[in-house]
Amino acid sequence: MAIINGTPGIDHIEGTDGVDTINALGGDDEVNGNKGDDTAFLGDGNDVFGWVPGDGSDTIDGGAGLDTLDFDGANADENIQIFANAGKAIFFRDIASVQMTLTNVETIEFEALGGSDLVTINNLAGTAVKHVEIDLAGVHDGTAADGAEDTVIVNGAAAGAADVIKLTQTGAGTASIVHVAGLAAETTIEHFDGGDHLLINGLGGNDRLDASLLPVSMVLVLDGGEGNDTLIGSASADLLLGGAGNDLVIGAKGDDTAFLGSGDDTFAWAPGDGSDTIEGGPGTDSLAFLGAGVAETIDISANHGRTTFFRDVAAVNMDMNDVERIQFTALGGADKVTVHDLTGTDTIRVGIDLAGTTPAAGDGATDSVTVEGTAGIDKISLSSSADSIGIGGLQATVAIQHSEAGDLLVIDAGAGDDVINAAAVAAGRISLTLSGGAGSDKLVGSAGTDIFIGGAGADRFQFNLASDSVVGPKADRITDFSHAQGDRIDLSVIDANTGAAGNQAFTFIGTGLFTHHAGELRFAFNGADTTIAGDVDGNGTSDFHITLTGHIVLAAVDFVL
Repeated sequence: MAIINGTPGIDHIEGTDGVDTINALGGDDEVNGNKGDDTAFLGDGNDVFGWVPGDGSDTIDGGAGLDTLDFDGANADENIQIFANAGKAIFFRDIASVQMTLTNVETIEFEALGGSDLVTINNLAGTAVKHVEIDLAGVHDGTAADGAEDTVIVNGAAAGAADVIKLTQTGAGTASIVHVAGLAAETTIEHFDGGDHLLINGLGGNDRLDASLLPVSMVLVLDGGEGNDTLIGSASADLLLGGAGNDLVIGAKGDDTAFLGSGDDTFAWAPGDGSDTIEGGPGTDSLAFLGAGVAETIDISANHGRTTFFRDVAAVNMDMNDVERIQFTALGGADKVTVHDLTGTDTIRVGIDLAGTTPAAGDGATDSVTVEGTAGIDKISLSSSADSIGIGGLQATVAIQHSEAGDLLVIDAGAGDDVINAAAVAAGRISLTLSGGAGSDKLVGSAGTDIFIGGAGADRFQFNLASDSVVGPKADRITDFSHAQGDRIDLSVIDANTGAAGNQAFTFIGTGLFTHHAGELRFAFNGADTTIAGDVDGNGTSDFHITLTGHIVLAAVDFVL
C-alpha cells in the first residue's frame, strides 16, 4: 500500500499497481490511480482523475475547485450506471464490476471508445456532479461515432417531482452535441449517429419533457411515467410514452409513435408536424389537430378497427387506436371535411371548428362537411345551439362549431331504410343537404334552406312547419322525387289552416290557382323545376314553397296531407 503526495503546484501523479492513497494537494492536477482500489484526495484546484480499462474501483474526493472523473471505455459492450448514494456520486461499470465513488467531483466524462454501450444517468441531486459528458466516438479524440448502437438513458428526479427537462443541440455535423438540461446535472452527448438511442424518463410527477428544439439526431424516446405530463417531440421520428395520468403529447416534426397510456390524454398536432401513430390506452383520449388557415381536405375513416385522419396538405396521415375524440380546428380557408362510417373504431366524437383566427366567429370561407352513415339502418338526428351543430345516432357524434349560413353540411346516410331528422336545426346556421341513399328513407328538414336527395327506394320527405321552407329561390329542394319509386312529400304535421282550431289537412288543387281558402296546395312548373305552393292563412298567396328538380306532374297520392 503506497501513500503518494503531490505538491501545492500542478502535478501529474501516477499510482502504483497496488492500493494507493493519493494526496494531490493544491494546483490543477492530473491523477491516474492505475491498478488497485485507490483513494484519491485531489485537493484545491481544477483536477482530473483518469481511469482506463484494467484500473481498479477508486474512491475520489475532489476537494475545492472544479474536478473531473475522466473514464475511458474498452471498445466493448459496456453497461454504465451513474447514480447518487448518500450524497456521493457512484459510477458503475459492469465489466470487471468497477465502482467509482465520488465526492466533490463536479464533472464526469465517459469516453465509450467503441462497442454497443448502455449508459444510464440517474438523479444526481445531493451530489456535487453538475455535468455528465458522454462521448460515443470510437477512438480517443475521434470526430465520428463508433458505428455501434449505443443507448443513453437519463432518468428524472425522484418520484413525485415535477421535472422540466429540455433537449437542445449545438454545433453541426460531427461537432454536434445534444444537451439534456433541467436536472441536477446536465448531460451532453457527442459523436453520436442516427442509430444511437436517447431515452428520457420523467418518472413520477407532472413532468415536462421538451425536445422541440432538437433537430434530427438520435433515436429519441420520451417517457413521462406517472403524472400529468407534457411531452414534446423532436424533428426525428420519436417514441413518446405518456404513462399513467392525463398527459399532453406533442409529436412535432417527424413521423412519431405515441403510446398515451392510462388517463385522459391529448395528442396535439400542428402544421409542419409529421404523420403519427397514436395508441390511446385506457381513458378518454383525444387528437387535437390544428389546420393551417388554408383550404384543406380532411378525411376521417375507419381502417380495420383503427381510425385514420388524413390531411391532403403535406399528405399527413394520422393512424389511431383507442382514441375516443378528434377535434379539428380549421383556422380559416375553404375546408372540406368528410367523416366516414367509423363503426368498429374507438372514436365516439368528432369536433370540427370552422372558426378563423377569431375563435368565436366563422372564417368567411365556404367550408364543406360531409357525415356518412352506415350500410345498415341509421337514425341520424341533428340539432343546433348558439355555436354548434350536433349530429348524433352514429358511431361518432359529430359537432360542427362556428359554422356560417354559407357553409355546407351533407348528411349521407348510405344504404338502408334510414331516418335523418334535422328539425331541431335553426335557420341560418348552415346550408344542409340530406341524402338518404338506397332504401326507403325518411328525411326531415331543418328550419333553414335544405336540399333533399332521396336516392333509390320509396322515400318520405317530411316538413314540420310552413316556415321550414321559404317562398322563392331559397325554398327547400328535392332533387330526385320519383313517382315510380313511391316517394311522398309529408305535410301532415303542418297545420294547413292557421285560422281554425286543431291541425287541419291540406287540400290538393293540382295546378289550379288559390281561391282564398286556407289549406290549399298547388303546383306549377317554374323554369326547369316544379314548385309546390301552400296557403295556410287563406289570403290567396303562398306561405311556403317546395322545389322539385325537373317537371313532375303531381297528384294527391304524392303527398301525405
